[in-house]
Amino acid sequence: MYAHLLANGLRESIRVGLVGFFTGGFTLVGVWLAPLWILPYTAGARDILLPKVAGTAVTAAIIVYSAVFLGAYLSALTIDAYAST
Repeated sequence: MYAHLLANGLRESIRVGLVGFFTGGFTLVGVWLAPLWILPYTAGARDILLPKVAGTAVTAAIIVYSAVFLGAYLSALTIDAYAST
């Protein structure tokens, strides 16, 4: 979230924020699904668990991660705008 403070302007800050948002979202989903292949699950168990775990991971990424990331980003924008006046 400090990308806004390091960027030269608002346009660059938004661009960096979007890259960070999507990179973090994909990483969150990947890390959530990784134990299905890291731990010694059988192929049948993995096939049964994958839809449920993937649905939970995507839902968490959309709802929780989006709220936290955008809340922190907008907080950084607000604090920076307040501090610069």
